[in-house]
Amino acid sequence: MKKLFLGLVLVLVLSILTVLNVYAFPLATAELSWTNPTATMDGQPVNADTALTGNKVYCGKASGVYTVTKALAVATEELAKDVPLTVGTWYCAVTASNKYGESFKSTEKTFVIDGSAPAPPTNLIVQ
Repeated sequence: MKKLFLGLVLVLVLSILTVLNVYAFPLATAELSWTNPTATMDGQPVNADTALTGNKVYCGKASGVYTVTKALAVATEELAKDVPLTVGTWYCAVTASNKYGESFKSTEKTFVIDGSAPAPPTNLIVQ
């Protein structure tokens, strides 16, 4: 009985480590860029009162289902570096915000983070 219990604990621990390795720790990062709006949602030009205060990047493994978010406080950079993602197909969108709220999400973009190993070196020479 003790061996069975220890075996079950080992399987549980290995399962947890596998899940953490696949889902919690990023295998790669992505860099996304965009153009911030120059007008508000009602069509008026952005001015001092409606100035942008930030952006938020949304990414997920399924279209419209976002599981990773990264908030950016300064809206002038238009670039998100080091968005932690794992290998696979990703769907991302971005929003802009000001003191009145957050915009709708941008058009979604799809990209793939390839997790395959590199091709082998070629042209080995022995001298």
